[in-house]
Amino acid sequence: MVPWRLIAEKIPLLALSGASCIATLIAQAGARSPLGRIPLSLRVGNAAISYVTYLGQMFWPSGLAVLYPFSPKDVGAVRVMLSLVLLVGISLGVLVLRRRRYLLTGWLWYLVMLVPAIGIVWVGTQARADRYTYLPQIGVSLMLTWAAADLGVGWRRRRLVLGGSAALILVALVLCAYRQASYWRNSETLWTHTLACTSDNIIAHNNLGNELTRKGELDEAIAHYQTALQINPDYAEAHYNLAEALLKKGRMDEGIFHYQAALRINPGYFDACNNLGNALMRTGRVDEAITHYERALQIQPDSAGAHVNLGNALVGRGRVDEAIAHYRRALQINPDFALAHYNLSKVLLQKGEVEEATTHYRRAVQINPDFAAAPKIPSR
Repeated sequence: MVPWRLIAEKIPLLALSGASCIATLIAQAGARSPLGRIPLSLRVGNAAISYVTYLGQMFWPSGLAVLYPFSPKDVGAVRVMLSLVLLVGISLGVLVLRRRRYLLTGWLWYLVMLVPAIGIVWVGTQARADRYTYLPQIGVSLMLTWAAADLGVGWRRRRLVLGGSAALILVALVLCAYRQASYWRNSETLWTHTLACTSDNIIAHNNLGNELTRKGELDEAIAHYQTALQINPDYAEAHYNLAEALLKKGRMDEGIFHYQAALRINPGYFDACNNLGNALMRTGRVDEAITHYERALQIQPDSAGAHVNLGNALVGRGRVDEAIAHYRRALQINPDFALAHYNLSKVLLQKGEVEEATTHYRRAVQINPDFAAAPKIPSR
């Protein structure tokens, strides 16, 4: 008899899961991801290795990392074959012992619950992720728990042995969890540990570089960005971050080169476009800067900062009326943008519009008192 009532009550949950899967795939497809670029053979091989790796990590939780990057060289034929042999062997074993239903139930629980996250349908850039195993490993835990109970049926001191073993395992896991949590103390320890546990991890190199840049350790940050680009020369974010660090070191030409590289890879990279304009302004290449500010505003028309940057560049070319229009647009987007008020006051003063210039200057000082140290707007 088919338990239709039990099936029917699960339908809303299945619908929610299906909607979540579809949304994930749509979002991933539009996010410059490797979705669909990895051959099916590699995905299947990686899935087999991941099944076994997750099992190993359950029994020996060492070398855990926040991100495991995918690399085709890690999906070797020997590793794939050994993983498949182990998985098939365990499956045959639980079939032979199917009268002990908890073995078959627990193993199928593990295998089936991992299917949506095992990478046959690829989402993201990681080879695997530990968070995917929280629910699937319940099945393995059921197998072990009931197997221990069955094995200990005839023991004279069953409770003492099983209870003591459980206590030792719990203490060991607590110590492992404490050690693992220590790596999450801050971004530097997290990504340093990730690099120690993985290879060719461009995201870890990039993120560690960001943390080192924040701390002012620019040489070390530059080294990590460069390593990321050696692994993947088409990593736009690393080009952008490297450009930022190089500019802070005063290496303008190199910084401009990497901004341009980021834009060649990702033409819609707003920050790279806008900051390239800033770098070009600093080197006196005003016309090129104007081109990139205009391009940045095509990407993100409501960026008050880009409007002010373009206004500044236009003033440098004597195109004051156009600059005023951009300052006004910046203030429409952000009425409390002190720099826009201040720069607008200066160009209005040049045009002789003292009253409005004074109004904007006062507003700039009201928002940011530091502007009070700037030259005053003369009274009439």
